[in-house]
Amino acid sequence: MAKFLRTNGISDNLERIIEDDKGGRLLLISPYLQFSDRIKDELQRQDSRKRDIRVVFRENKLRHNEAEWLATTNIRTSVREPLHAKCYMNESHALITSMNLYEFSQQNNDEMGILVSAEADPELYQDIKREADRILELSTEIKITVTRVGDANDDRPADQPDAPVRVRSEPQTVLPEIGFCLRCGAQIPFDTERPYCNSHYRTWARFGNVEYEEEHCHACGADHDTSMAKPLCLSCFRKYGSALRAAG
Repeated sequence: MAKFLRTNGISDNLERIIEDDKGGRLLLISPYLQFSDRIKDELQRQDSRKRDIRVVFRENKLRHNEAEWLATTNIRTSVREPLHAKCYMNESHALITSMNLYEFSQQNNDEMGILVSAEADPELYQDIKREADRILELSTEIKITVTRVGDANDDRPADQPDAPVRVRSEPQTVLPEIGFCLRCGAQIPFDTERPYCNSHYRTWARFGNVEYEEEHCHACGADHDTSMAKPLCLSCFRKYGSALRAAG
């Protein structure tokens, strides 16, 4: 059964979600980022174990200190400007809350949240996972690089620790892992060579008409006129076209 949490309980369970040593993906969705030292230490520990860690945030809300730290890790970062949701989840629990992944919020704000167990509430957990996956798929993956720059009126060398910092976010679009059947919209692995669920692929293969009009975009699942020849809507083609060409 879902569990109601106040501020302290949210912080405690957030740490437990990050500390989970069972492996699997860790997904952290928060518009604002300011990691406490404790969370940074644990994320670094998980990162050193090659865990798949994904963070989605609003690019214009990234602080310099957080950018510098993220640039030293293998944590995969994505940006989505309309983001307002806060969701933290691993393979066993999902935490939906008002709390940003922000140290001040954890220490000073009155927050509320709901903790959902994949084992106790599988249906609710899957609903949360589907929406979290949707947000992740609609976000743009970036590579954060940080360069220290000297100030025009400053005699300090640019490589000194207290020199000013320039943060650069380089778009790095990757293909989604989850796709949608062109005909029924069911979730399936993303594969533009076979953008159908098993049953509808068999139906399509009887005739093999690559121009036959279907109803869903393979990338976002929305209602669009698509086909085996053109399985993506225009918006998704613009987003993933270069990545598809690079993948061959």
